[in-house]
Amino acid sequence: MHSFESYEEFAVALGHPGLRLMKLDRESARWAMTHIDLAGVPVRWARYGGRCFLDAAVSADGIGVVIGTGEAGQLSGNNRALGRHSILVIPGRAQVRAASMRAAGWLSVFVPVHRFGPKWYEDRRLHQASCYVADVDPLSYRAFRNLLHRIVHAAEAGDLQQNLTGRRAAACELVDAVTSLLSESSTGDPCVPGRRRVPRSSIIESALYAIDQKPPGSCLALSNLALAAGVSERTVRNAFHEQFGVSPTRFIRVCELHAARNKLLHADSKTIRVTDVLTELGIWEWGRFSGDYFRLFGERPSQTLREDRKSGHQGRGVLPGSMLSAYLAQSGVPV
Repeated sequence: MHSFESYEEFAVALGHPGLRLMKLDRESARWAMTHIDLAGVPVRWARYGGRCFLDAAVSADGIGVVIGTGEAGQLSGNNRALGRHSILVIPGRAQVRAASMRAAGWLSVFVPVHRFGPKWYEDRRLHQASCYVADVDPLSYRAFRNLLHRIVHAAEAGDLQQNLTGRRAAACELVDAVTSLLSESSTGDPCVPGRRRVPRSSIIESALYAIDQKPPGSCLALSNLALAAGVSERTVRNAFHEQFGVSPTRFIRVCELHAARNKLLHADSKTIRVTDVLTELGIWEWGRFSGDYFRLFGERPSQTLREDRKSGHQGRGVLPGSMLSAYLAQSGVPV
């Protein structure tokens, strides 16, 4: 398993040009990931280094399935937590928003569309579906998890490196397992008796849109998010704590910190000052901002500006151009 020095390097390895990855706290562990291609069926196992939020689009045709490797409730997909026997289903061309409540591991497999029977794929209408969390039978879940673990262990031991026949056999087992899981899975939020409840996914979706549309320097209060989502401030606050483990105010602050870091990574330290970047973003409490920045990233804004690493950064904190990124993009591995 390859260990990364920063969340930004981890984002590179995910291989999504439009990816947004934000850490919400200082890391408590290393970001790590590796993968193997089983005759066109990529498998990936990874670990988030801490509490984070991920937003990306899958450009390949097929179906991705992700499971957590730690405690239930630490990972979520499209604003629903993964339970003890939950899978995150990512149809091709779908947008996925994932979150981690702390450093947490996961395993994923992506099955290209041609590996499914055309009628089965069309009948399931997965090509029209959004990313969702599904609950599956505990025995089927454990069998699927154990199969992924066996593949991981075989790959780490080098048993599959030069074994094309073995990779094909493992791929066939995975395709059968994914097909079985999707055929028997249940989807959607659990029913809650009583008055109609606005789905948490709708609340988060509306709030995130409002945050993304906030002009630099403008004030975005909790009341604005509540108005955008059509619910009470308390409901918005609870939704953010459930999905991200932080308050809406803290989440907005983290977005500002990441926006500043992205600009500092691109700026020319010979002509641009930190205060120029902060002024452009409408940030006026420079001392407080510097302290918040250090607590999140482990360095001062001035250190980020001086670091000689800007040529490799572009777009929302993502580094392009690595061999691994190119391979993952070509093979269609999902988040």
